[in-house]
Amino acid sequence: MTPEERDRLGTLIELYKEQCSHGRHTEAQRQAAGTLLLTAGGALIALMGALQFSIHCAPIAGLLLGLGVFGKRFMGVFEKKWEETSGRRDFYRTEIERITGTPTPNVTSSKGLLRAFWKRTFDAVVITGIVCLLLVGTVVSVRSTHQQGTLMDRILEQVSVQGKATSTPGGNPQ
Repeated sequence: MTPEERDRLGTLIELYKEQCSHGRHTEAQRQAAGTLLLTAGGALIALMGALQFSIHCAPIAGLLLGLGVFGKRFMGVFEKKWEETSGRRDFYRTEIERITGTPTPNVTSSKGLLRAFWKRTFDAVVITGIVCLLLVGTVVSVRSTHQQGTLMDRILEQVSVQGKATSTPGGNPQ
């Protein structure tokens, strides 16, 4: 091996190591972002459960749906970064193997299997958001059919009940 090849090999090895490190860093970022988004989604579902899927949960369910769409797009960005890093890393490795005459080891790989799982996880978040929106609509519809009178009658009834509660002597509701 000539001194020029040795220098080039040293440079290629350092560039290869840098791309491997960058790939690990990108994967760590993807994992942290995914965990954060999934935790937020779980908190939104818990909040809707605590509110008994009332009409107030409709915006929360919409937020869950948006969170799922955002998560899918976010994972897509990390996938592109991973592919760019992998392309550079594979180029440097091929050059190192060419210079050294070392054949590529025949190792099977589950290429993209874990990343596909993460993207499908956010598909599940989107589906959960849609189901929650439908559940909120169903619960609100069922509750409204069990109540009698028009909407104005129910509002006036609530106002009169609240007015009676605050009009007791001393201002203390009974």
